[in-house]
Amino acid sequence: MTAAFVDDVLSLILFSVLFSLGDDMTFLTFLPLILGCVFMVVAVIAAVTVWPPGMKWMFSKIPEQKPNAKITTHDEVMWILMFATLCAYAQITHMCGTHLWGCFIAGMCFSTQHHAHHVWVRQVKRLTCWWLRIFFACTLAWSIPINELFSLEAFWKGTLMGIGPCVLTKVLCAPFMGSARWVIGWAMVGRAEFAYFIAIMAKALKMMDDALFAILIWALIYATIFAPLIFRKVLARYMAKLNTDGETTGEIEHRMSTEFQMSGHLPDLEAEAKEEKKERDAQRLQSLETENAQLRQSQIAGGQAAEGTLKSENAQLNESLREAQARIQVLTDQVETAKKEAAAAKQDSAEKAGMVVMLTEKLESGIQTI
Repeated sequence: MTAAFVDDVLSLILFSVLFSLGDDMTFLTFLPLILGCVFMVVAVIAAVTVWPPGMKWMFSKIPEQKPNAKITTHDEVMWILMFATLCAYAQITHMCGTHLWGCFIAGMCFSTQHHAHHVWVRQVKRLTCWWLRIFFACTLAWSIPINELFSLEAFWKGTLMGIGPCVLTKVLCAPFMGSARWVIGWAMVGRAEFAYFIAIMAKALKMMDDALFAILIWALIYATIFAPLIFRKVLARYMAKLNTDGETTGEIEHRMSTEFQMSGHLPDLEAEAKEEKKERDAQRLQSLETENAQLRQSQIAGGQAAEGTLKSENAQLNESLREAQARIQVLTDQVETAKKEAAAAKQDSAEKAGMVVMLTEKLESGIQTI
């Protein structure tokens, strides 16, 4: 990211140098460029030492009146501050060479405020999408010389320039970065939007003819078409090597193509992080609901099994109780029978004892008679 930023800033400096050249060159010719470099150095120091505490102090003095809104009061203040800084820095560097320089420096001042990117993209992404299309359609598309563009000379010369200076010089810039060298190299290959702008400006100032402009268009087309496609492939391959989830290169590339479509909108990392968190929370909620449903089903199944077990045990207990009652009844009948038999035996014994007494008395009376 830093290398790409420095590359663009150096391109802007060379852009200012290029359009400062002329027949009569003195020290004053390059004075605006020197002042622009001094301003950039001061702005870089201020972006690190002045802007972060300054914005923190400013937000502490401004009460937040809409904390739960999509666009809070602090977001509105930050956007106004960014827009004012953009206009001011662009005007300053416009006098030093090009207003684009100031736009880069203005964005750099808010690089420590990660939320600033979300605020800016939320407000200008639709305007940026359509104005980019209108800008390149009304400048580049209408300035292309069709007859020279489709000539054989423009094609083969543009092909050599596109493959060599436009692509290979960037692809081979990181041979010492290990396995990430191709990712870094293809990431450094520009999408050529700034090169198109410089070419249009140079053609408007009569610094090149139509033939050379056609060659440049062919050269830049190689970077515009091949850089995003090949970068996505090498990035997917590199991520597959680092990935521990088992995703293949094709799966990662498919996921990247579906998640990051070429809509023209600026990427909003904070919104993407919130969306990913929302998706993870939804998946987690769904997982919890599934676990809860499974737990309820297991509890219901366990309750039904326990109820069945209790019913079976209750039936067994009732059966055992009935058997015990039957045995008790049998024993009770046996006891009653035994009592009756004992009473009968007692009565029989009493009768026999009476007969014995009578016989004894008769015997005694007989003996006395004798």
